[in-house]
Amino acid sequence: MRRALVLSALLAAGPARAESPARPPAKPVDLLIVVDTASDAKPLRDDLVARLPAFVTELGQAFPGDWSEPGIDLHVAVASAADGALLVAPADCAAAAGDAYIVYASGQYGGATQNFTGTLADAIACAIPRETSAADTPKPLASMRSLLDGDTHGFLRADASLAILVVTSRDDCSGGAGLDAFACAEAAWSCTPALDATPGDRACGLRLGGGLATIEDAITWARGLEVSSARIALGVYRAAPRTIQVAAGPSIDPACERAATPAWRLDAFAKAVPATWTGDACGTDGLAGFAFTIEAATYPIPTTPGMDAGISCDGGYYPGEDPPHGHDTIGCGGCASGGDAAGGLLLAALVLTRFSPSRRYRGSRARAAG
Repeated sequence: MRRALVLSALLAAGPARAESPARPPAKPVDLLIVVDTASDAKPLRDDLVARLPAFVTELGQAFPGDWSEPGIDLHVAVASAADGALLVAPADCAAAAGDAYIVYASGQYGGATQNFTGTLADAIACAIPRETSAADTPKPLASMRSLLDGDTHGFLRADASLAILVVTSRDDCSGGAGLDAFACAEAAWSCTPALDATPGDRACGLRLGGGLATIEDAITWARGLEVSSARIALGVYRAAPRTIQVAAGPSIDPACERAATPAWRLDAFAKAVPATWTGDACGTDGLAGFAFTIEAATYPIPTTPGMDAGISCDGGYYPGEDPPHGHDTIGCGGCASGGDAAGGLLLAALVLTRFSPSRRYRGSRARAAG
C-alpha cells in the first residue's frame, strides 16, 4: 500500500500525485484517549502502546500533506476512564514535555510544530500508565463527559474535529459508585440464566435500569455537542457480543487472552449514532478503521441528488489505499458499520465534527476479499 506523506518524524515525505483531486485545507483534530487505569487492564494498555505507531501512520495517511498544503494539526489528551482526570507524561519521559496535552502540527514543507521530542506515538505512549495499583472501575461515558464539559486546559478548539478513543477491558459502569467488575456486569447486563455466582455460561444483552446512568442520557449529551453543520461518527472497539462464562470468585472470564469482555452498554451507545465503526477486541486487525472514521467525519462526502450509489467513504486519500477490508459502501453521506477487528483492546471511538467542509468525491472501487 503506497503511502502519501505521513506525519514527519515517522516517515520521509513521498512525492505528491499530480492526478489526485483537490481536497479542502487540513483541519485541526482534538483527540481524547480515555484509558482504563485499573491494574488488571495492564495487558490492554500494553497492547495500545504497541499499536500506537501503526495507528499514527494510518492517521497520517488519512490526513496527508505535501508541498502545497500542511498535514494534520493535532491535539492529543489522555484521561482516566475512572474519573476523567488528565494523565500527563512523567518528568523523566524523554518523549513528552509533561504538558496537559500533546501538540503536533505538520508543516507544509515538512517538519512540524510540536511540544515533545521523539515520535508522536512515543509522546502519546508516555502519557499512558503502564503499571498501576488501582482497582479503578471504568466509567468512560461519564469520564469523557466530565472532562469535556469542564475543559480548563485549552485542549478543545472551536474549529477542530473532536475524536474520543476509550480504552477499557470492561463495559461502562457510569453511575455505579462503589461497584466492582462483577457487580457492574450484574447492573449492566440481562442474562439467561440470571447472572449470579453460579459458574457456567450465560447469554447476555443490555439491561435497562440496573442503577447505572442511562444510555439515553449519554446519547442526549453527545448530540448536544453538535452544531448545525456537525456530523457525529461513533466507533466501538471492544469484545464483540458473545456468550460469557462465569468463573469462581465470582468473576467473568475474558473473551480472549487480552482480558476484554463484551460491552453491551457501549454497543447500545454506538447504535444510536448513524455513522459507526465497530471492531472486535479479540480479533487481529489494527486501528486503521478509527483513523479513517476521523477522516470521514472531518471530510464527509456530501449528499448530491443523482450521484451514483457506488461512491464510498471507506477512508484514505487515494483509492486503493484503505484498510484491508474497507467499510461498507452506502453511497454519498456516510459509512456503514465497518468490519475491522482489532487486538487487545476495548476501544470506543466517538468523533464529532463541529465544522465539516465538503470532501472530494471518490468513485467506487473493488473491495478486498473477506
